[in-house]
Amino acid sequence: MSSQLLARSKLEVDAGTADARKTCESDNGFTGPRPAAILRYELSDPSNLPDELLQKANSGKYHSAAVGACKPSGSSQFARFRIAVLLF
Repeated sequence: MSSQLLARSKLEVDAGTADARKTCESDNGFTGPRPAAILRYELSDPSNLPDELLQKANSGKYHSAAVGACKPSGSSQFARFRIAVLLF
């Protein structure tokens, strides 16, 4: 879902890459080629992306994005999604 929303920006989106998933699983750092920016977030509605991500995606500074999802940390009674977006 997040990758589909990002596709509306000017970025070429590579959804679900292994590097983005591995980056999602860690609280810091990254896996794979060095991204220009890394954004990690947890949310209950993946169709409502954070403003910061949308602003960066549409800024013209980045040409592509890799999106990965992983299990959120901790436990919750509510559905949550953990997403990592690597901007290049």
